[in-house]
Amino acid sequence: MRCPNCGSSDLAYFEDSGILVCEKCGLVIEENTLSTEEERRYFSSQEKIIFKRVTTPKQQVYLTAGQYTIRTKINNDKSFYNNRLQRDLNTCRDYIRDFGGKLRLPDNIKHESLRIIAKYISKKHVTKKDAPYVVSAAIFIALRNSGNYRPLDRFLRDLGLSKKKFSKIYRNIRELVKIDVKLPSAEDYVYMFAKDLQLSSTCIKIAIDILKRIKILGSIMTKNAASLAAATIYYASIITGEKRSRRRIAEVAATTESTIKNRYNEIVSILSPNDVARIS
Repeated sequence: MRCPNCGSSDLAYFEDSGILVCEKCGLVIEENTLSTEEERRYFSSQEKIIFKRVTTPKQQVYLTAGQYTIRTKINNDKSFYNNRLQRDLNTCRDYIRDFGGKLRLPDNIKHESLRIIAKYISKKHVTKKDAPYVVSAAIFIALRNSGNYRPLDRFLRDLGLSKKKFSKIYRNIRELVKIDVKLPSAEDYVYMFAKDLQLSSTCIKIAIDILKRIKILGSIMTKNAASLAAATIYYASIITGEKRSRRRIAEVAATTESTIKNRYNEIVSILSPNDVARIS
């Protein structure tokens, strides 16, 4: 057999958990497979340790779960994985399926999210109450690092989650897992918003040129990237005649109409007539 993901033939079968895993990429190929070993009876705790269908007892045991190998602690003389970790992982898997459908996530984002979650729950217990926030934070990190820059407010609005609690768990995951997250620029948001608003390539080019000009002048580039991109698109759409209402743009950018209006007025006050003529 070969791994359907990477084509590797380095496969490992874990009889205690009934899973077949690719040792190269970590993909779980089969789950809940039946063991072909004969049943054994144990007449002492020592025999149970020696003959049980697991590896020789060590200080720690490893469980391959999803895309990450979870390290677990041995409880007394038991050398199989902690049930609590598997329960947490199963709960999070259910939320990944649910959120994946709502956000239309590709498989690579789901796999990366599961890897982050598995790493996190190996260090901290996840309650049922916190599970949706842990999953959403992992998905948000996976999206950012893959170059899919969805505004946080819009992301949470689609999932119906609280920003305050999300922010707390998001920071906690970053600290425990020690993972870096790519921060999107205003240009990144321009491409994303323009696609959702079905604007032409000419409008996108003008919006990017406006951002470049503002950057040269060193003015409001420190403002929130999403709101700045929204205001720039609003300005560019007026220039090209593809005008989109502030309300529609605010909806896509998950910001307010007044914020877009304020950023737009700042842009207009910064750019001279020559700048506008050169850009358009």
